[in-house]
Amino acid sequence: MSEELTAVLNNIIDTTEKYALSQTKLDELNSQRLKNDAKRLIHINPSLTAMALGMIASVEGDFDECIKQHTLSLKLGKDPILNLNYAISMKTLGHNAESFRLIENAMNLLPDPSFAIPVYLMIATNAGEYEHVQSCEDLLIAKGVTSIPPHLQKRKLSM
Repeated sequence: MSEELTAVLNNIIDTTEKYALSQTKLDELNSQRLKNDAKRLIHINPSLTAMALGMIASVEGDFDECIKQHTLSLKLGKDPILNLNYAISMKTLGHNAESFRLIENAMNLLPDPSFAIPVYLMIATNAGEYEHVQSCEDLLIAKGVTSIPPHLQKRKLSM
């Protein structure tokens, strides 16, 4: 993918992330602009296009379109990032159990899941999967990651 189209995709991801974090819906003008940008990618990478459209649908609050686009992205591509962003979209829509199922799948597929740990921990916490928060170190060790940062190492949770 060209640098220009990579920048377009990164802008879509950054913008949808900002809306998701602020828990506000995307306005019509920005929504249409992002959709037009996403459609520029269709001939280059259809799976990333569908992923981007799914992420846009999540910040629009459109559950059905979000599912449709993310399902399509998974049919068209095998990149674990597709699962990761699907999980984030489900979290954005408040579907925490489904979000956790998807992030678990993504973490198992990622060659090095360490970059996704903050997202994994946030989703696991929102889904009430506290035992998984503590077992994050085990997941990393199973993937062969040997240098686990001290703040991610197992410790007893104080209650």
